[in-house]
Amino acid sequence: MIEFHDYLRKFERIVGGAVVTDDFGRTMQVSVREGKLYHSQFAKFLGRKVLNAVPFVIDYYGYFKRSDGFKHRLKQTQQEIVGKQLKTIPTTVVIFNSIRIEDLQAVTDDPDILSGFADFKSTILQKRNLGNRRRNRE
Repeated sequence: MIEFHDYLRKFERIVGGAVVTDDFGRTMQVSVREGKLYHSQFAKFLGRKVLNAVPFVIDYYGYFKRSDGFKHRLKQTQQEIVGKQLKTIPTTVVIFNSIRIEDLQAVTDDPDILSGFADFKSTILQKRNLGNRRRNRE
């Protein structure tokens, strides 16, 4: 079994490659401001950025984890429109919840990624506290 953060880095590298080939994600307007989950324990657990030069964002259940490429594109855009207010920029967004094992099989044949995806997804749900919502209400 591969350690969680090692899996996370491999997974995000694969997602970055799938964004380049248009297998994952769609273009959406993304806020230039950090979201309200940016300073949460969940964000600290997942990390603040994706180490990838491709500009994209992964939506982990409301936490938008941005790639280095997104941050570079943001700086370029801000320099181009000096004096104007910038609220959003168009970029590719990959919604984590929409990724299925079949989607991963189409872009990788790495056995560690394919076999560990269910545990990876359940760990993220658990850390986001979405796996036990019903229990919290009682």
